[in-house]
Amino acid sequence: MSVRGIIGAAAVALAALTVPISGGLFAQSVTLTPANMERAAFVLLRQGRGQQALALAEALLTQFPTSSTALLLKSQAERDLGRYAEATRSARLSWKHSATDQERYGSALAAAQGLASGGKPLPAQLWLRRAMDVAPNPVARQIAEQDFLYVRSRSRLSMHLDLSVQPSSNVNNGTSSDTLWFLGLPFTLSGDARALSGVQSSLAGQFRWRLTESETAKTDLRFGLQQQLVTLSKSAKVQAPEAKGSDYALSGVEIGVERSWRPTPQGEAVAGLSYGRNWFGGDPMSRYLRADLAYRHDLSADWRVFGALAWEDQSRDDAALRSAKVGTLSLGLTHRLDNSDSLRFAIQLRDSQSASSDIDHDAVEARLDWSRNKPFLTAQWSIGLTAEKRDYDRSRYRAGGREDQSFGAELSVRLNEMDYMGFVPVLTLGARKTRSDVSLYDSTRKGVGLSIRSKF
Repeated sequence: MSVRGIIGAAAVALAALTVPISGGLFAQSVTLTPANMERAAFVLLRQGRGQQALALAEALLTQFPTSSTALLLKSQAERDLGRYAEATRSARLSWKHSATDQERYGSALAAAQGLASGGKPLPAQLWLRRAMDVAPNPVARQIAEQDFLYVRSRSRLSMHLDLSVQPSSNVNNGTSSDTLWFLGLPFTLSGDARALSGVQSSLAGQFRWRLTESETAKTDLRFGLQQQLVTLSKSAKVQAPEAKGSDYALSGVEIGVERSWRPTPQGEAVAGLSYGRNWFGGDPMSRYLRADLAYRHDLSADWRVFGALAWEDQSRDDAALRSAKVGTLSLGLTHRLDNSDSLRFAIQLRDSQSASSDIDHDAVEARLDWSRNKPFLTAQWSIGLTAEKRDYDRSRYRAGGREDQSFGAELSVRLNEMDYMGFVPVLTLGARKTRSDVSLYDSTRKGVGLSIRSKF
């Protein structure tokens, strides 16, 4: 991370650093006022004379122990001398005693510098996010963002968190029909079999540890976790008095290894192997082992093609009959338009083999996404459309199997003006409707989601 000029970037009493010092520090008679001492310390830092700069900074602190500028100079000198823990402590004290965003910005960069140099990239990234939040101007913010990306790229450990809250008309994946027709006779469905409205709250985390890396390849150990909680609405509680939100809580953990490499300058391949477990309503639901292979190739600056193969062995703990082996093939392309908007089209073929007639099926799904490059009303906009068809050879409710058709649409709005430390809220409006020749599987889902995501 190149932050040698963090003090200048922060503009903390150092805007007029033009004091000529040639030969020794005091080649000419200089009145050692606090301002002169600050300037002299800065020039010494630029000359690589950290020990002398540290002496001046400590002298200043004997008279002004809460001076943010002196603490910042002390931090930079300690870092140059390889005293990374001390440099970090001094930068944190400088942050504590800062009075302006300019001072806080310089202090945050200095803290990140000490932490990164001391082999602590994750807390360094947190301080760089703080620097983004208090950056005095767009250029300073860009410097912090670039340093963040650099530190993250050099870190063996990386993490990504996603928090979302989504009111939904169908939190239990229930049917939109009140009646099931079976052998020509109508059967009224129970309240909890029909769609229940409520709020889904979820927290997902992805962690990666870089095992090996070269110029053309890298291997990562991955760990993921997810927790989704459900709160039922008043109308849902009236419809299904015995149902509780905890009945639909979903939890999952996954561990895996991933290898990515570049067989050509224009292409990248990724292979992965993962193992995971899921719980539903607090009870074990399933275990799975999945293997993935994906490849993308840049045809030009504006066109890219991609493909993926996946195989998954699912073992159900709740009902062994519902265990399945699932294979998928995905193909697609992306295109950047003349106005820098992007289009993405993908088609997926899926084959699910199971002893359960509710699970065993073939499916084809198509998805089209459009993302607007330039902000509109200060926000980034994207739209996704999906269509899916499923064929079930067998059905408990209908001779000759069943067929489901689903159509969905989603609008996402990233609210850039509400950026906080590199995190932005994303508003999502979505709807999905499924039509089946067995009415039990008709469903409608509408939702408005709010999530917090990192820009990086």
